[in-house]
This record gives sequence, C-alpha cells and structure tokens, in this order.
Amino acid sequence: MAMGKRDGSRGMGKRGWFVGFLTGVWLSILGGCPYLLLKSPERVLPLLGEKELVFEFLRDTTKLPVQEDIAESDYTRRTITFPSQGTTIEAWLYLPQTKPAPIVIMGHGLGSQKDMGLHPFAEQFAQAGMAVLVIDYRGFGGSDGLPRHHISWRKHLEDYQAALDWVHLGQMDPQEVDASRIALWGVSYSGAHALMTAAKEGNEKKVAAVVANEPFLTGDGSIGKAIKERGLLKVARLVCAAVIDKAREFFGLDAIYVKLVGPYEELALLNMSKEELLAARGGQAPYPPQRIGG
Repeated sequence: MAMGKRDGSRGMGKRGWFVGFLTGVWLSILGGCPYLLLKSPERVLPLLGEKELVFEFLRDTTKLPVQEDIAESDYTRRTITFPSQGTTIEAWLYLPQTKPAPIVIMGHGLGSQKDMGLHPFAEQFAQAGMAVLVIDYRGFGGSDGLPRHHISWRKHLEDYQAALDWVHLGQMDPQEVDASRIALWGVSYSGAHALMTAAKEGNEKKVAAVVANEPFLTGDGSIGKAIKERGLLKVARLVCAAVIDKAREFFGLDAIYVKLVGPYEELALLNMSKEELLAARGGQAPYPPQRIGG
C-alpha cells in the first residue's frame, strides 16, 4: 500500500498534532541529509533503524485460476473493462439466467481488490436474479494505473462514478442489464464511497438502492485510538513514511510502501492479533496467497 499518497483526513485532535510535532522533530534531525533521504530512502532509513518499509512494487500480469470465467447453472461470470479518467478498469460481470436484470456495482474496502473475498457476495446477488459489476480501483488487481496499490478516496470515488456512468449511459448490453435499476454496494472504506456516490447524484435517479456495510464515515478519534493500540513510536513511524513518500511524489520519485495488514509487532496500516489474522485468512498460513496484479 502506498503510504504518502493517501488523501487528507479530518478530526486529528490534540493527539494527532502531537504526533505531527514529534514527526517534525524527527524529520528535522534528518535535515542534514534531505537529498539522500528522498533520493535513496532504501539506504538511509535502514541505518536509522527503519527496516519494514518496501521501496518497490512491480505489477505481475500472470493470469491466475481465480480469473477464469465461471458458468454455473444459475449464473455466469466474465471479465470486462471500462475507462475511468483515461485508465482501463477491470471488473467481473456476473449475470443471472433471467435477463435483463437489475445491477449491483460493487467495490472493495481499504487497500483491497475484487479477488479478496467479494465473490461470495456477488454470487449471492447473481443467484437471486441480479447482475453484479465487481470493480478493481485504478492501480489495484487487474486494473491499469500507477503507482500500484495507491489508496486514494478521491480516485476510488472517481472509479465508482465511472462505473455508474458507464452502466447508466447504456454501455452494457440492454438485453443483459436493466440500466434503469442500479444499486451500489460497499463495505467499510467503500461503504462510504457508495454513500457519497449516491448522494452526489441527488435527484438524478441513477441509483435505486445503496448497501453500505459498516461504512467508514469519519476519521475522528482514529489517531488517539491508533496511539493507544500501537504506541506513539509506531504511529510516528507511519506518519514519517507518509511525509517522506509525499515529498518523493512531489519530485516524481517512486512510492514507499508499508504492509496493509500485519500482527501488532509489525509495522502495518492495520494491526491484528495473530489469532485474528489466522481467522481472517480462513485458517490458512502463510498469507496472502498470490493476488491478481501481484
């Protein structure tokens, strides 16, 4: 996951500013070597004890078994593409036997993509007689776009909107999809995307329904909670990585990456206990398995 590319949040509070202050002090200490820090962080940061960041992420275009088309007795699934801001978005299109069908547009949550657990949800909708369009955001999974794994709520909203417009404007086969009956589906981070996309449409009546599972709607209290659960030092390390990455973006340099999920003793955006991680992986380890796009 690209750290510094994340767009702003609100409600940092006093603790957030305190973390920012400590981060500023830490960066000031490094002021004697800003060029090396920005140009070659993979050399400088390990000398300062920071060894958990990743400095390269290459896209893997190997086709995986999970990408194969599906033909069941009650639904089919095939891979399609559509444009968003000049970039090609890849999506899975599920179609029920009865057509034309209403359609659900579905995107995953924070740092995730379509092959990370969305199939069972889409399958349920398809078996109930609805078409489903499961998208990968730009830079994720099978979609084009750089840098890879760049979490940006602005870009995600643009991709949701592009999917909605593409369906609403009749770009899909009218014998397969009823473009007058569109629903949006999201979970956690994307639950907010679904709500915001629908709200933006106002009275345009493009969206007939929204399913927002545990939507992430505000960042209030998140800094304080993170400090309490992970400790001040680990939060400051994450903020430092984000600041350095943002500066590298300004100079056109490659992104710095940090793990999306990891145990509490590791540096990651989301920390879980080893038991929680094992449960999230379906009892399988190591994790993750190979994903679309690497």
